[in-house]
Amino acid sequence: QESVLLVQNKIKQILNQKLNYMVKKENLGVELLVLKWPKNKRNFILEKKVIEYIDKLNLQEFFLFFDGIQIHNDGCIIVRGFDSNNQFTKLRKKIFEKFPEIPIKQSNLVHVPIGRILTEINKEDSYKLIDLVKTTRAKNEFFPIEKINSIKIIHEEKWYMEKRSTIKTWNLKK
Repeated sequence: QESVLLVQNKIKQILNQKLNYMVKKENLGVELLVLKWPKNKRNFILEKKVIEYIDKLNLQEFFLFFDGIQIHNDGCIIVRGFDSNNQFTKLRKKIFEKFPEIPIKQSNLVHVPIGRILTEINKEDSYKLIDLVKTTRAKNEFFPIEKINSIKIIHEEKWYMEKRSTIKTWNLKK
């Protein structure tokens, strides 16, 4: 979280007063998959089925490695992650294949959303952001390795976890 805050502050300095949003420290998390997009109705039956399915899995702790930030054309800023033995990626794929009613629009990346640039930026700021991206990727230890020992199903009522409720938490086995 501290590493993310440092990067967010550097981005804010580059953007100066340009419109942006940075995810609060307490709202940071790795996104496994999305069961419902904001415009869709909440599907309680799907949630229940996914919970029952995960309950039956024998999930083990695993490690995520992070490799710098990435800034998308739509302004979304993420920290790029990789899971140690593809456990995270395999879990996402299993759930997605088991439940075809899950929205097709999904990120295939292991990532932590950390913010969004909400306005166009000029070339000078764009080059500064490119340099920052390169800096975060050049140092493998810029972001620490994280041990993932729990996963949660969360109902997000407002973007970037501003308003949410935890439906279920699974503690992963050592």
